[in-house]
Amino acid sequence: MIVAVLGAGSWGTALAHLASQNGHEVRLWARERDFAAQLQHHGENARYLSGISLRDIAVSADVAAVLNGASWIVSAVPCAGVPALVEQVAALCGSDAALISGTKGLHPQSGARSAQMWGQGFDAARYVALSGPNLAREIAFGVPTSTVVASKDDETAARAQELFTSRQFRV
Repeated sequence: MIVAVLGAGSWGTALAHLASQNGHEVRLWARERDFAAQLQHHGENARYLSGISLRDIAVSADVAAVLNGASWIVSAVPCAGVPALVEQVAALCGSDAALISGTKGLHPQSGARSAQMWGQGFDAARYVALSGPNLAREIAFGVPTSTVVASKDDETAARAQELFTSRQFRV
């Protein structure tokens, strides 16, 4: 199963690392080409989450390449960046792909929640919200913690739960 993580900050890096540790093929999208090349070359995100290996994760600034064949898309971009991605992501991913939003907060101009914005490109049965009092550094370094997932479709929520659950991260 291919997991495409959008956003190479600390949160996206932590979620990509967790999915990779759980045996999934993971691709990480970084908005800036130079930053993506740096992450791929060094195998680490020294800017946002140093000490976590990205060696098994493909990193690219080409969103089409990252999304190609993905079963899961994980949004870890800041809320302000979601509208620019919705249409592009929905057009590029297959109709079976589901989206997990780890995006926190409200859009600064519109006040829209992540679900409202991603709802423009994904039906409710393919949308999962991941939320909790989680810190990227703790998750990446295996500090025991938990989170919740929610979806209008129980099967989609259960599949999202399996994607990230580990001994240290309970979903």
